[in-house]
Amino acid sequence: MRRLSFLSLGSTAVLVATAAMATSALAVQPSNLPVGVKAFTGTIEGGMVYHSESGDIACNTLSWTGEETSNEPPLGPFHSDYKECENRTVK
Repeated sequence: MRRLSFLSLGSTAVLVATAAMATSALAVQPSNLPVGVKAFTGTIEGGMVYHSESGDIACNTLSWTGEETSNEPPLGPFHSDYKECENRTVK
């Protein structure tokens, strides 16, 4: 009889501990979900030169659009458009 009450008391303690952990897990909000999204656009005009081993590329205009979430680090799509570019090969 004593073993049965000890087993009952032990299983009740495990049940209470499990319920407490489950309740505290539900109360915590995940921090990686996006809260808000902000859009941005931009343009740079002027001489931009990009260097590489095979040559340089000069562009006159760069424009971009994108969206950024409030995550840490911010996530989201980004698109850049290079215009009026020419290849300047290294001799």
